[in-house]
Amino acid sequence: MEFFHRKQWLTDDNPVGWILCGFIVLTMMFPGSIALFSLMLISSVVFNIGLWPYVANHIIVESIINMTMLLGIAYTLYQSRKRSMSGVEIRDAIFDKFAPVLLWFVIVMYWFIVLSKTNWDFFEYSRSCISDFYIDVTDRLGFLGLPELDVSVNVLPAAISLWVFMVVEVAIPLLLMFRKTRYLGLIIGVPFHILLAIVGHRTFTGFILALYVLIAADSLAVLFADIRDRLGDQKINMLARVGRISLVVVALVLTVLYFAGSAIPAYFFKYRYYYFLMFFGPVGLVILFSIFRQYTRGDSEPSEVWTMTPRWVWLMVIPALVNGLSPYLGIKTETAFTMYSNIHTEGIYNNHMFMPKWNVVKYQEDLVDILETDHPKLQKWIKMVPLKDREKITRKLNVVHFEINRVVAETMDRTPEMEFFVRYTRNNGIEQTFRSTDPDARDHELVQLEPLWKRKLMFFRPVFAGELSYCQH
Repeated sequence: MEFFHRKQWLTDDNPVGWILCGFIVLTMMFPGSIALFSLMLISSVVFNIGLWPYVANHIIVESIINMTMLLGIAYTLYQSRKRSMSGVEIRDAIFDKFAPVLLWFVIVMYWFIVLSKTNWDFFEYSRSCISDFYIDVTDRLGFLGLPELDVSVNVLPAAISLWVFMVVEVAIPLLLMFRKTRYLGLIIGVPFHILLAIVGHRTFTGFILALYVLIAADSLAVLFADIRDRLGDQKINMLARVGRISLVVVALVLTVLYFAGSAIPAYFFKYRYYYFLMFFGPVGLVILFSIFRQYTRGDSEPSEVWTMTPRWVWLMVIPALVNGLSPYLGIKTETAFTMYSNIHTEGIYNNHMFMPKWNVVKYQEDLVDILETDHPKLQKWIKMVPLKDREKITRKLNVVHFEINRVVAETMDRTPEMEFFVRYTRNNGIEQTFRSTDPDARDHELVQLEPLWKRKLMFFRPVFAGELSYCQH
């Protein structure tokens, strides 16, 4: 779902995107093929890394997850050479290798999301992202009759929303950590993420529900086994075949129509919000139904899943931990599980309630104030309206020097014929002006391109100037 949502592989004619699309279609046609599944994972990793760092938070985790699954597949296939194993046994063994690690990826990500929100600005209703969330809910679900939010008159709706939100976001990972309460965590998490999808966080919800399917695998396996027993293998295989073919036909028809210039694909992408819900809704309901069915049978605990994984596979959790700690280490502030949190660790400020800034690297302390420019990418970093600001007040931005360096250096490298200038101050110092047409422009500090690995792994968002942190992604 995320792949087809980010359709630039179509518009940019990205060959890796087409390869990935092909393996996605083939894997849907032949879901039992380990080879196709592995090739899909490999092409997905290559495709996503090619887009780094300009991806959503969960895409970083998705890439790590795909690598973890590939390690599980490789290790299991290596073991299968030593003893005879059927195809079903191999697939079960692969699942046992990576499933426990992926569960803890989810838990780690949740806890870092909670951690990022424990800052003073998130609890200040006039600029908190929770106020934006409440406005989204009232705009999209007007039939609920919720009162409009005006924090200057009544903060109660925002206060209730904030504390309910925080309780839910703490409860989900806490319950997922323990086998006896894991199903309860899913019961809370499914409707919560469906609500997030309704207010616009569709791809993140799709990502989480896919992982929820993995966590609820026990109850879903029992449900589908019972359905198979009732309908019989022949009907089940026929329904599965029809479903797979239908998905592939729809995808291929939309692609053909897209290149034929038809308006139908544009209509599809324009209203993809509804199509996502058509997918999320049934998936979430099936997860909940399978769990409630287990409860009625007196079996409310999933099986113990993390005792069968080789210890070295657990090393794959470390990148997720480093990613979550990145804002406090000074490594990056985007794609670091800090979305919609009001967290502010750039410059001399730190609005977190208890987390210190270690800043093992100093990049986020180096801020630039862009005063004037005619470069399109840099112009958006001069001023910005905070998300859902009903008063539409444009507020001054600062940007980490690493990011302005990225834009200027890459522009000079890829489009050297482009003429532009930028007037700025660095760390409130002396005003400077860079002009791409100057004879010594290539010797300027802004043109010194950072190594590729840094540009892929490090990504800093613009920050509102001053101490106050308003809502942004």
